[in-house]
Amino acid sequence: MATQIVQSKADTYVAFNSPSGNFSSLSYMYVHRVVTSTAALLAFLQFDIPVLSNKQITKAELKIHCTQKGRHSTIAAAQYAIPVSVNTLTGGTVQSQYIDSDLAYSPTEITSPVYVESANEWIVWDITAIVTNGQGTNDAVFGLSDLTATQSDDTEIWKFSSRESSNIPYIEITYNDAVPDLPTILYPNGDVIEKGNALTFQWKHNSLYDTGQVKYDFGWRQQGNASWTDALGVVTTTQSRTVDTNALPTGIIEWRVRTYNANNAVSEYAYGSFELTGRPTAPIIDTMKNDAITEIAWRSNASETAIFRIWIYQGATLIHDSGNMPGGLKSSYVPNMMFPNGQYTVKMRIGSVYGVFSDESAKVFTISASVPNTPDMKLSVTHGGILITTTSTAADKIVYRSEDDITFIPIGRFSGSEYTDYAVKSDVMYEYYIRAHNGSYADSGKQSIKVKYKGALLSEINTPGDYIEIYKSDSDWYNSIKSKFSNEAELVKYEGRAYPVKESGIHKETGVSTSFYLSNANAEKIGLLYDKNGIYLFRNSEMCFSCEINELSYENTLFNAGKNVEISLSQIDYSLEVRFDV
Repeated sequence: MATQIVQSKADTYVAFNSPSGNFSSLSYMYVHRVVTSTAALLAFLQFDIPVLSNKQITKAELKIHCTQKGRHSTIAAAQYAIPVSVNTLTGGTVQSQYIDSDLAYSPTEITSPVYVESANEWIVWDITAIVTNGQGTNDAVFGLSDLTATQSDDTEIWKFSSRESSNIPYIEITYNDAVPDLPTILYPNGDVIEKGNALTFQWKHNSLYDTGQVKYDFGWRQQGNASWTDALGVVTTTQSRTVDTNALPTGIIEWRVRTYNANNAVSEYAYGSFELTGRPTAPIIDTMKNDAITEIAWRSNASETAIFRIWIYQGATLIHDSGNMPGGLKSSYVPNMMFPNGQYTVKMRIGSVYGVFSDESAKVFTISASVPNTPDMKLSVTHGGILITTTSTAADKIVYRSEDDITFIPIGRFSGSEYTDYAVKSDVMYEYYIRAHNGSYADSGKQSIKVKYKGALLSEINTPGDYIEIYKSDSDWYNSIKSKFSNEAELVKYEGRAYPVKESGIHKETGVSTSFYLSNANAEKIGLLYDKNGIYLFRNSEMCFSCEINELSYENTLFNAGKNVEISLSQIDYSLEVRFDV
């Protein structure tokens, strides 16, 4: 700890009732009455505040010798924005130009309950904050004023010694050598870094009082090791260090840094850590099954295969992209599509749990499976559905259907001679073809057909042919159905905006509700259907979707001959398409 004394370079007092009086040559200064009084007396002092580089100011005090204490007065000290020498001030110039130039006040206020005519005391005001923020300010002006609103006589006047006396006013600054605070770790910290590249460690030197970093100590170690690999006393103001990651082991790496200032004072160590991981070894692609429903097999290190991605090209055209798929459990992949005979290029990468991918592997394969005979197809309407029949002897047959004559999707798979499609709307034209699969595949010609049924049909998804017919007793062809739709959205109110802001999500809700008549036998059947608590298929002339039964109720009617049924359904995400990857 050290101190520095800064003596006043100029001082004076002014009297508002003497507008042109200049008292800078006197050995004393008067302070009396508030500044709003026409007879106020104020004292002003001027100092050159030094710059204390790399020092922490712990205390700064304004000290002025007092020769008379006034009773019932409160004396305050403040910094003023007066750009001229205080030796030139008069009561008139202060009143007209600088009466509102006070900037910052000392927290110290001096009072005396009694009048002391012959005082001999150094009065002290705390000005630590003012001096700390004003380092390097020349001709800084401090003023003394009386805060007491009511004064009556001269026994309330304070009298202070000026620099023209033997007791020169001064500022005493107490300080320590500044010590840097703990550095801030910027990067890497908690990150996963791929080995093989240069890595720049970054930090921030922290101190309120010094001029910045002049050198640092840096070190790293693998987690679990007791010793550090250190670089000590690196002289630079740059707050970073670049290391070749090939020189570091894989695993969790801990690192530390501490910084020095110009006083050679050093901070404590700040610590960070990160995981250094190597790039996974590229997989070895072994086989592509010689089948239209193909399967790709490979070998890779299971511990490195958290995810994988496969691309399949025919020539230069990408025809399949698996996207990122979870790996490690198996080393094969079945694309959800069928491939005709031909030559294909399979490309593949695997990725670690940190998202670091291997180099790309690639291999060319040829699918040349036997092609079955072209299947025939016959369409007919059955009760509540469409019957597809064929004489094809292929062991595996897939039914494709289109509602727009453009996009065909696989909706059924069978091995026998017929398949019934119950997931159809009433009075809607559908187009079908059969794909016979036996190694490779062959497609039948396309045919169109539609079915018409009364009202709506409801069944369990796995037994679509066992359905309930929904229609009112007073109409064979019309059934009142109420539909309800909603999107995920919220209206959020923000400060500064008159109206709420809509924030949308991706989720939707679709529901239908209706009421209808059933015989007692069918009412019992719908009750059993509901008890299955499964997934249900609802269809009519406008919609066909998988759903949940939210609510089912009924009451007796027609002298207990049947039931009036009320039901509500919610659409759910359940695909009716055939998948080849399961």
